[in-house]
Amino acid sequence: MTTKSLAPRMLLALLFLAALFPLSLVAAGRSAPLQAAVSACDPIIGDTTWTAAGVYIANNCAVTVPAGATLTVEEGATVKFLGGQAVLIVNGNLVAQGTAAQPITFSSVNDDAHGQAAPGSSGAPAAGNWYGLHFAPGSSGQITHAFIGYGTANAFQPVVGWNKAHIYVDNAAVTFANLELAYGGRPGIYLRGSGENVQITDSIIRGHFCDPAEG
Repeated sequence: MTTKSLAPRMLLALLFLAALFPLSLVAAGRSAPLQAAVSACDPIIGDTTWTAAGVYIANNCAVTVPAGATLTVEEGATVKFLGGQAVLIVNGNLVAQGTAAQPITFSSVNDDAHGQAAPGSSGAPAAGNWYGLHFAPGSSGQITHAFIGYGTANAFQPVVGWNKAHIYVDNAAVTFANLELAYGGRPGIYLRGSGENVQITDSIIRGHFCDPAEG
């Protein structure tokens, strides 16, 4: 009885699979391939949904969710900001519910480590690359399984004023769960007013130059 080595057959099988699925061989630690860039500066008129199909980019503009409207950010979606005027202002409702496997990203255009890489990224994000999130009086929001980073620009925004925190909640009802809020030059969350209803669970606030939360 003759015994033959299986090594050549195994090698051929591996090469065959690699030829069929070349995109599955992605080096660990690299960001996902570039996706189509979608302007986030276009006015939001009514209920709107952002998906994981592209990278939404707010280039020094105020993204405003009007009263009575809901902006839904789907799991795995990436929203990147750049500039002191780049802010997400919620007058209506923000629903950003990611999952552990597909978190949502709100970060700097230069941040390649979180979400999809944005065209024109320098790959070197820094605190203050953009303004942050602002929940206006009477607004509401749910943010779960999300990364928010590199905001708190030292800037005056005509609609919401001087920056006070990564996330500013002014008499609004907002729920945060499984949130990572990181790398800012001001507090992580600022609470204003006596009518706010804010719940924060299973979340991390780190890398800020000031106290992580005020209010």
